[in-house]
Amino acid sequence: MNPLELLSELEDELRDKRGILRKDGGRMLAIVGQLRESIPLALDEADYIVGKQQQILKNADVVARNTLRAAEERAEHLAGTTEIMRKADIDAKKMLDKTATRCDVLVKKTKEHLDSMFIEAEQFLLSTLTMIRTNREELRDALLIKQKDAYG
Repeated sequence: MNPLELLSELEDELRDKRGILRKDGGRMLAIVGQLRESIPLALDEADYIVGKQQQILKNADVVARNTLRAAEERAEHLAGTTEIMRKADIDAKKMLDKTATRCDVLVKKTKEHLDSMFIEAEQFLLSTLTMIRTNREELRDALLIKQKDAYG
């Protein structure tokens, strides 16, 4: 089960059909235990996304360097003293500029995509943390009510 489903189940367990808190702490503790086991998986997924950032940026950098190197090699090959060679040199420089621009766009898009992935992961983790805090407080309140009922 995912953490959100477990939290929903915990909420259901905490209240009876009339919305009044129940006194069955054992079942609540079991659900909390399951929740604690599932949260690390969500954190591992977020860590995986963060790890992929460097790999994606390195791949984009390698592609950009290879493209620039190929364009430079082509420009050197076309260089010469004749008018045709000068025109080829100008064309090669334009290709280099175009390639650099395309590489910049590729890197920018990659960074924007990673940023949106990080925002989603951060929002998910913040939402999960908020739900956990809320449920801990509710559980703590339920335990206090149970203790009060038990002692007087």
